[in-house]
Amino acid sequence: MYPKKIKETDAIFEHLAQVHSQARADGSVLRVSLDAKAAVAVGPFARRGTSRVHVQAADHDFKPDEVLTPYGIFLPEQDETYLYITPSKLTADFMVDCLRAFWNTVQPVFRSSKPCCSTWTTAQKITLAALSLWLA
Repeated sequence: MYPKKIKETDAIFEHLAQVHSQARADGSVLRVSLDAKAAVAVGPFARRGTSRVHVQAADHDFKPDEVLTPYGIFLPEQDETYLYITPSKLTADFMVDCLRAFWNTVQPVFRSSKPCCSTWTTAQKITLAALSLWLA
């Protein structure tokens, strides 16, 4: 069994606190949080909700009408959420498409923003550079 905390844990979180503090202080850094949630089966299923009208619910959800996966981009400093939904499995292509749509929406407001990546690996920085070229 793996330990819940490794010896470097405190140092890692201290470093993250510094990076977050620097990002908050730098007006040109746009901080975002990306998150996907579990897929949701869509159909006439009972989920212990209430309704004012009588609704016939299926007793099992083996064959949903559709399965949707929510994906969100959250701006913590602005307290704004951008929600995207895919009717398929969550893929890297979908996430990049969401980032592109998100950036096209918010770019006029955040023209001077840059990504905060001082702690990123070289591979992450190369991916970001490629994504930046693709979004341009």
